[in-house]
Amino acid sequence: MRAVGNNIIIKKLKEGTAETKGGLLLAENHREDIRYTEAKVISVGEAVQGLMNLIVYFLIDMLVIK
Repeated sequence: MRAVGNNIIIKKLKEGTAETKGGLLLAENHREDIRYTEAKVISVGEAVQGLMNLIVYFLIDMLVIK
């Protein structure tokens, strides 16, 4: 798969479990404080420059570069 134009292709990175103050282990899908998802850029279109192989945080509508 290859990105075209202004698009990028990312691969979501797996996040492990998190421990609460009380010692409860929570999986990623049970946590409510997660707003951004971490991913790695694997392909960029010809109109995009400088993002290849970066780690990014994204929302569905927004991309934040780390």
